[in-house]
Amino acid sequence: FPDVMDTWFQSQGKTKYIAIARGAALAVASIAKLWMIANDAPLAAFAAVFSAELAVAGLALFYLGAKTGNRLRPGFNRELASNLLARGWPLCISGLFVILIMQSDRILIKHILGNEALGMYSAAAQISGVWYMVPVIIGTAVAPHLSRLFDTDEPRYHALLHNVYTAMSLISVLAGICF
Repeated sequence: FPDVMDTWFQSQGKTKYIAIARGAALAVASIAKLWMIANDAPLAAFAAVFSAELAVAGLALFYLGAKTGNRLRPGFNRELASNLLARGWPLCISGLFVILIMQSDRILIKHILGNEALGMYSAAAQISGVWYMVPVIIGTAVAPHLSRLFDTDEPRYHALLHNVYTAMSLISVLAGICF
């Protein structure tokens, strides 16, 4: 359900709510994971924090959606689900392989360096993952404007696109230097 609300906010051009909900949930979960590492928390605690992060982001998106006028009523349509699965199975398999590839570093670290190193690496990767949100937020925020400019004023479209790429590059370099 959080992804449905995320998509709804994007369709309305209200991307700041996505950033607020997901960013807050990620920040709180990252702090909790750091505390758990420092206090040698059991694996089950990490799983609980991961689940809580998803739940908090979903509830925050649902709350913000209701507060901003969304009248979406959750439901299930078997025919639509079957149709989407029939047409989207290649995308599902592709997504599965992307997840596997993205986790390959963790598998290697576990087998080469052990569980303790894997725990530290995973926590650090989660913290550094906060920076992945910055270009996503910027891209999501400017996408509707870029779309309109592409159709109406191509020179301004290219100028804005250049500025967005420059800003993202500078942010990346600064984040790399500072952290």
